[in-house]
Amino acid sequence: MMPLTNVWSKNPQAVHFQLRSFSMCFAVIFLMLGGIKTTRIGIKVFQGGLNAKNMVSLVFFSSGICICIGFILFARNWSRLIVPWSSIDIIMLYPPYAPTKRSLHRQLLMSGGMLGAVALVEHFLYYASSYYSYQMHVVQCDKNLTNTLFVSYMEHEFSDIFDFLPYNELVIFYAFFLNSTFTFIWNFMDTFIILISIGLAQRFQQFATRVLTLEHCFVPETLWFNLRQHHILLCELVELVDAHLSHIILFSCLNNIYFICNKILAIFTKLRYGINHAYFWYSLIFLLGRTCAVFLCASKIHDASLLPLQVVYAVPSNSWSEEVQRFTHQLHNQ
Repeated sequence: MMPLTNVWSKNPQAVHFQLRSFSMCFAVIFLMLGGIKTTRIGIKVFQGGLNAKNMVSLVFFSSGICICIGFILFARNWSRLIVPWSSIDIIMLYPPYAPTKRSLHRQLLMSGGMLGAVALVEHFLYYASSYYSYQMHVVQCDKNLTNTLFVSYMEHEFSDIFDFLPYNELVIFYAFFLNSTFTFIWNFMDTFIILISIGLAQRFQQFATRVLTLEHCFVPETLWFNLRQHHILLCELVELVDAHLSHIILFSCLNNIYFICNKILAIFTKLRYGINHAYFWYSLIFLLGRTCAVFLCASKIHDASLLPLQVVYAVPSNSWSEEVQRFTHQLHNQ
């Protein structure tokens, strides 16, 4: 999805966008196959008539295409983002900045792993709910089924694919792979924003911790200058991230709002079986929780950036200087 090379390199500056790469080929193939599937779904939706229920799949797959394109465009500017970020990391990883209780690497792994696990459960619950509902439908309404239950379910679930492709194991794999990839992309967008927010908030928190240790201490002019310069680097990094990631953040908000509204619209729909209830409420809670996590993690950046004001306000008048004034103005306006 993000055609970057040297992703396993320990040097973050070695990771860069490469047009002629396996990942780019994969992204192009995915966009082509996804585009065909989305077009087929769109045709079926328009033939059957638009309504809130049957538009969900069309919006889901269309948004997946847009997200993939957005991340490809973002990957083109990866080097412009990661070089200043790694420069700040070098500063923050050594004294006088104190190490955090949990390393940023560990926090990102834990957060990403937890979100991925919850999303995986939601994905499996969808298929479990869908399969069980179809099974009960066959038992109650279609007892003269010619194919096996699994084959019939596959043809029903992926009708847009099996309408023009023969039923075989390869096509089944293709159908599941495409659906799973779209689901991954849909979850990855919010996860990526959350992880970026955690990383930025961590660095601002480290900066604030260093400034807070200076409370009620004599701080020379040169130290205020150095602190202000480091704060400028952090603010410039936030502006850089915002410039390159703003379209993805906006799309994430719109996407989440749509699916939350759609879920709420269906909240009074009668669900027949326990697995349907489990999937619906798990999916809704997960979607709400993920959306809240995006906003809360992003808000922590702003909260952490204001913490140094506590120290600045405590500077006595006889120690007030032009650098302190500049730093105060900077904290308020950046």
